[in-house]
Amino acid sequence: MLLNAQPERFAFFEATATALNILAQGITWQPGDRILIDHVELPSDIMPLLNLRHYGVEIDFLPSTKTVSSTNNIIAAITPKTKLVHLNAVHYLNGYRTNLKTIGEYTSQNGIIFSVDASPGSWSTSNRP
Repeated sequence: MLLNAQPERFAFFEATATALNILAQGITWQPGDRILIDHVELPSDIMPLLNLRHYGVEIDFLPSTKTVSSTNNIIAAITPKTKLVHLNAVHYLNGYRTNLKTIGEYTSQNGIIFSVDASPGSWSTSNRP
């Protein structure tokens, strides 16, 4: 197992921006669909998602806090119109590890696409069962 998940759940690209551009263009969007992302992201990584506003897609940013967005805060920010949640596995500014298992289960149960940038911190993730 790679990063505690099945290999078929991964796609490798030369840059996160490339991966998100392919993801963004590969989804059928409707006006009013929503995307949830962190309030602090590398601009180059999220531009493909922000560009979807031209098609009526709305971007929700996780509330800005002095520390990090907890799992409960992330789940609370998801709306019935949320179609995609994109998060980092490990926050690049403070090293906070996102609870991917809980958020992944929640999004899966609710038919929401869950995109994770695993590159920040992937070097420090062990193969735990």
